[in-house]
Amino acid sequence: MRLLAALVMLATALTPDAATAPATRPGAVPTAAAAVETEPVAHSAAAALDVGLWRDPARRRRSMLVGTDQKGPLETYDLSGRRLQRINNVYPTGVDVRGNVVVATSGRTLRVYTVDPGTRRLTQRAVVPTGVTPYGLCLYRSARTERLHAFATSVGGRVEQWQLTVRGRRVAAKSLRTWKIGTRLDACVADDSNGALYVSEQRYAVWRYRAEPDAGLGRTRVDWAKTRWSGADGKVTANAEGLAIAGDRLYVSSQGSSDFAVYHRVSNAYLGRFRVANSTGDSGVDGCQDSVGIEATSRPLGPRFPNGLFVCHDGYNVDDTTVHRENFKLVPMTRAMRP
Repeated sequence: MRLLAALVMLATALTPDAATAPATRPGAVPTAAAAVETEPVAHSAAAALDVGLWRDPARRRRSMLVGTDQKGPLETYDLSGRRLQRINNVYPTGVDVRGNVVVATSGRTLRVYTVDPGTRRLTQRAVVPTGVTPYGLCLYRSARTERLHAFATSVGGRVEQWQLTVRGRRVAAKSLRTWKIGTRLDACVADDSNGALYVSEQRYAVWRYRAEPDAGLGRTRVDWAKTRWSGADGKVTANAEGLAIAGDRLYVSSQGSSDFAVYHRVSNAYLGRFRVANSTGDSGVDGCQDSVGIEATSRPLGPRFPNGLFVCHDGYNVDDTTVHRENFKLVPMTRAMRP
């Protein structure tokens, strides 16, 4: 069935003008063409999951992606999709980046790495035991205190918040709070400037919490996740998966519909949706289906991505009729900002 779904998506590939123009068919979901794809991950069958972005502060075109292969490696890629580094035996499901700090889940721990800007190499600095079995992971830099925090979400429905202090090769970690949200959780993303934490509860909803550790546990529902049995009137079709923030927008991976719902970053108002479809011409990059992890930025990343970048995990990496191991697709942000 998955292969059939992928072939159907191929049959409805973009027309030459669809990369920059909304779909015209009534009720159609607008499409955004992927421009670049990364090399596939090392393992097959639901291996790739999450992706983060390290932004080179001096030479933006040298920025890189950090992707997970939950069956073993943590991998990095340049913006042309070429693999730069493979770190084996991590078994990561979640990853995020703030500055030159990269944190990935690994079993019941968080692994903390730093990036050497000159070589773009990751070096492990610490392994932090957690009180949960992390699945999703996001970082938060407090605008109030400038402290770095890590949030780890679990399949058991719990979240743990850590304070991380990274000074050179030394890392200090302190658990600040753990709380129960509900059923199985997937991703999270933190809004540094607004002090907000978004969490996707796969089969139920996307929630907004306050990210400061002393801010309490009051929450706002951004949207329901629709299932066949829930009757919820949401714009996300379960599972609610990856989350990303860019500019004034929050992006949610609607895995059940293989597209992406877009909300206003502050008001949570629904703005529309799009899917990442096949590119046209010689690049031959297919779109994203059954997507889990996503990443986004509205900051310029060189001539290929002058207005930023949207990245999605592709659960069906298809070339003609051949299904390859999963990878990540890169979309110029101008194509993903239209809703």
